[in-house]
Amino acid sequence: MRAVYAGFSLIELMIALLVMAILATVAYPAYRDYVVQARRGDGRTALLGLALAQERFRASCPFYAQHLGAISSCGASAALSTLAFPALSPEGYYAISLLPDSAASTTFLAEATATDKGGQDADSACPASLFRLNENGPDVSSAARRACWGAG
Repeated sequence: MRAVYAGFSLIELMIALLVMAILATVAYPAYRDYVVQARRGDGRTALLGLALAQERFRASCPFYAQHLGAISSCGASAALSTLAFPALSPEGYYAISLLPDSAASTTFLAEATATDKGGQDADSACPASLFRLNENGPDVSSAARRACWGAG
């Protein structure tokens, strides 16, 4: 009488592991890119919130604020004014800043810079120079800038 063996052979197990390793090698970078792109929403949210805060500030002051801080204060000029707004995005993936000497009575320029939280600083497609917003809204003047804002 012949013995019947049930189960997998070592070769079958090794082939299954090889297939899983190949799938993981392909899937992980795609997943990582998806996560990085999804986290850009945190930067967008913060910049759009800053734009709203700047408009509220300008309603009571003749110019936009040049600095972010804990308390809003309308100085004698934009350069001496401070807007109460956090320097980090809600989830902490982006640092928010107003560009030096960008604020005036009719203009301001803000940017979001990726932090190292969760590896977001590895997002080479959206460096701070591309992730900007001014008094007219998001800067989508190029294809790379549109991609950062999810518009292109």
